Amino acid sequence: MLAKKHLGTVIVSLITTLLSAQAQAFDLNDFFGINSSDSYSHNRNRNRYDSDDDNWWNFQQPRRKRKGSRIKTINYGKKRTYQGKYANDPNQKKAFKCGGVRSYDIDMSRYNHRQFKTAPFYDPKLKDYNIIVKVDIPRQKLFVFSRKKFEASGRKNGLLYAFPTSSGAHDWSPNRKIWDQGRYHVNKFRTSKGYHVIYPQAFSSRHRSREAQNAVMPWAIFFHLGRGQATHGTPFRHSLNRPASHGCLRMKEEHACKVFHAVGSTEIADVSIINRGGRVTGKRQAHRAIFVIR
Repeated sequence: MLAKKHLGTVIVSLITTLLSAQAQAFDLNDFFGINSSDSYSHNRNRNRYDSDDDNWWNFQQPRRKRKGSRIKTINYGKKRTYQGKYANDPNQKKAFKCGGVRSYDIDMSRYNHRQFKTAPFYDPKLKDYNIIVKVDIPRQKLFVFSRKKFEASGRKNGLLYAFPTSSGAHDWSPNRKIWDQGRYHVNKFRTSKGYHVIYPQAFSSRHRSREAQNAVMPWAIFFHLGRGQATHGTPFRHSLNRPASHGCLRMKEEHACKVFHAVGSTEIADVSIINRGGRVTGKRQAHRAIFVIR
């Protein structure tokens, strides 16, 4: 009788110990259904949209594709290309394949009219340019217009590409607090609006950012050299169609490749320099390509 009573006491004490240990181990990850093995991944990705342009690539460059991963397998090699001329870039060959790309990768229902497709070429300020890249910040869209296509279509359609993009995180919500470099920033990460001439030293197909801890920025075209803002590819396609960067214009990699070659293949000549207010201030040697960001 005493043995049975003693055995019951031992069992009760064991159950109590297990319950207390389980209670101590309980945390929010268990409450929200996040496995302990995934907690690092969860915490790492929690502030993804508050990160630098492609800072996450610093440790998310898989050499083999993980099942269910959003990140595309890319091998850019050990050497990076510095900003320089398009003609000196190792990937400037026109034979380089950018992948299967549709010319219009957005819903064109609100843009599919003649006035939109021909308007840039009737602007006298832009007469020196053969490629005009217009960026619609409110709708997060990027359009590439070609004078060659405009003339070949009987001056009816100059729209070459239409792609989704992602601009600076503060373009829609300037008062949003974004954590970076050990503190919060407000109204800092905005894409520079206005007319941006593309200078010869603005190209780098395998760029790595010095400001973002050597992060990869494929097919970069620096439209604002002073602030280091560029169009470039990103593996985080879920961040497109809404502001999420530190000022750059993110695109799908194959789209950034197409824009890189379209802009880089234009000739270098004396072109009109246009200030933010739309006034021509002079002439300088640059590509016959311009970014118009509004």
